[in-house]
Amino acid sequence: MEYPNYGPPMDDFAKFTESKHWLDRLGQQPAVAVRDSIAEILDQQVPGATLEWIKVADVPRYLTRGRPQPDDEGHVIITRAGIALPFTLSVISPGRKLEILQGAFSWVAVKLDQPGNRKDQV
Repeated sequence: MEYPNYGPPMDDFAKFTESKHWLDRLGQQPAVAVRDSIAEILDQQVPGATLEWIKVADVPRYLTRGRPQPDDEGHVIITRAGIALPFTLSVISPGRKLEILQGAFSWVAVKLDQPGNRKDQV
């Protein structure tokens, strides 16, 4: 089945993963981390909800902050980072029909320069 406005039912993270932006803060597989987080949020909202597919709908917006590295001009220590990722997805919930939803996934992390004190929020 193909959806007229969204194409074939498959994940599409190209606008996210093809970015030249630094994504290491999201782990080795940033697209998997985002997908898993959104699937978990959907399941928390409606227990048993299953994320069928997700497509990044537009270019993500990034925020990265840091401070100059002492004694090393030109290098920065990253202290905060965030992303806003517009998406379209398909979800099936128990006892309900398939739904196409649009939204934005946002993630922010602070204290990236303090590994033991890092805090993340989605």
